[in-house]
Amino acid sequence: MLKHLFFVLISVLALCAPVTAYAEEAPTSEDFPFYKDIIATVKIGDNEFFYEDPVPITNAQTITVTYGETTVQNIIDQTTSPDSQKYRRVGPEVDDEVGWYFWPSHRSGWRNRTTVKSSDVITTELFGGDKGLKGVGAVYEYIGKTTIKVVDKDGMEVNTVDLAEEFDIPYTSEYPCWCYEQYKNGQWEISWTNRTSLLRKLCNPMDNSLNLDNYRIKLTNHDIDDEYFSCNYCYKYIVTKASDFDTLWELYEDEKLWDNEISIESDIDLSSYTPTRALLPFDNYTEMTIDGHGHTISNFKGNYPFASDYCAYGNQTIKNLTIDNFDIALTLSDGRCDTKEGENDDVYVLIMGDNNDISNCNFTGKVAIEGEEGKNYIPCLGYEHLNLSNTTVSINGKVEISTGIAEVEADGSIYVRGREIIATEDVRIYNLMGEDVTRLNGMLSKGVYIVKGSKATKVVVR
Repeated sequence: MLKHLFFVLISVLALCAPVTAYAEEAPTSEDFPFYKDIIATVKIGDNEFFYEDPVPITNAQTITVTYGETTVQNIIDQTTSPDSQKYRRVGPEVDDEVGWYFWPSHRSGWRNRTTVKSSDVITTELFGGDKGLKGVGAVYEYIGKTTIKVVDKDGMEVNTVDLAEEFDIPYTSEYPCWCYEQYKNGQWEISWTNRTSLLRKLCNPMDNSLNLDNYRIKLTNHDIDDEYFSCNYCYKYIVTKASDFDTLWELYEDEKLWDNEISIESDIDLSSYTPTRALLPFDNYTEMTIDGHGHTISNFKGNYPFASDYCAYGNQTIKNLTIDNFDIALTLSDGRCDTKEGENDDVYVLIMGDNNDISNCNFTGKVAIEGEEGKNYIPCLGYEHLNLSNTTVSINGKVEISTGIAEVEADGSIYVRGREIIATEDVRIYNLMGEDVTRLNGMLSKGVYIVKGSKATKVVVR
């Protein structure tokens, strides 16, 4: 009996004791505005374009996300993928699984993205605290039509070009230029578009309104802008007569000559016309291209270098040009020529901007140099970094390949190109005062610099 009462008492006390309940926290659900479409980065050939909606909220839908339960695939299932007839998904892949890019906020301009897998579960950490528009996307390759016709002046098809690839319409004297045309209002009209803008319209997976059959390339003559001396279609500066060389200098001095192409489109004899300056204004213009299209400039005479006035700048491309029977007289005391001391009494005198790429050219003529007595002056097209291909140079009856002296006290992993130091690894550049001037690379002043990477190297910019 007592034993029975003991168990009863214990049972009553147990009912009176405080009880602590342990329950799992229920997942929290929230609504977020998402893009209705997969946000696509589209590749066409070597080009990669990113779709960006100027008014993104208009293409949004509300998706309910339950933390700890909703997966990336659940969100993908509620969005629209690009047309499979035109786009093929090519990435990203994550851990051998289908991957996606996730943008936690549109405010970043879609720059800040996280790579996720289809099976990843949505967490508060992934979404962050931003309640704004979000997106999920991937990389797609455009597999639709990318070719357009090339037609002559009568509209007859000559060939086709593929916008997905870099193309060059061959220059001919009959058709020195070409432009894009668009079929509008029942007729073909000049279109101020270009290859890049067409590709951008073509690859936009949210807008399939572009019909590439409504565009073509038409072979034509130049449309010269009298003020800027350039073609309104190809933007090249067109040279056909002797006085054009002075016009180019006027544009240069008025800052109306920009990095582009000078196109020489006829043979020019300068026997009875001497340009007032150097032949062509290279000075300060990097990456200008001069294309002679197989033409010849002959009998240039003057006391300036034939392709640079002050000779300090270069990085030009010269191609398909003959400069024949030039006769140049240089006076070093006027300070217009760049010189470098060589061995013994050798002095190299630059007669063209340095660091140039020259192909399919022939330069023949005389150069007289007046300087310090007893010095051996050597006219040269460039110093060490001169790239000549299929080109002959004959100065004062002597055939030259190239002349120059070393610009860099370094091994082959570091060299100087103009005012820029080039390295095969990540480096920092310091002046002799110890100041970090890496940000100025490409605009460095003449002098000695210390380049620090896996080792420290002294580099001379001349």
